[in-house]
Amino acid sequence: MCIKTLSRLLKIGVSIDITGTIYDDSIHFQEELGLSPQDAIIYSSIIKNVKQQPGDKVKVFVSRNWKDFDQEEIVDELQSYQCKYFSNFRSVLGYIQSLL
Repeated sequence: MCIKTLSRLLKIGVSIDITGTIYDDSIHFQEELGLSPQDAIIYSSIIKNVKQQPGDKVKVFVSRNWKDFDQEEIVDELQSYQCKYFSNFRSVLGYIQSLL
């Protein structure tokens, strides 16, 4: 990834804190989706964040860990909050550029 792209992503990206609620919710995702504890915490924090964002705001979740996150249940839940999942940065960059 080029430095300019990384710089642009960091300017618009959001850092998500991990709370007790996120941790508690992650246990549900471990059981329901078969995610590892680490992936469940990541997914739980993403879900909490997209629920808090306005419906008209562009939301994306990008993770190269497609083996765990590219599940129909996960993609469908993200889409229910108007959030798109991408498995690589090139695809998400193309998506964002198409919106500009």
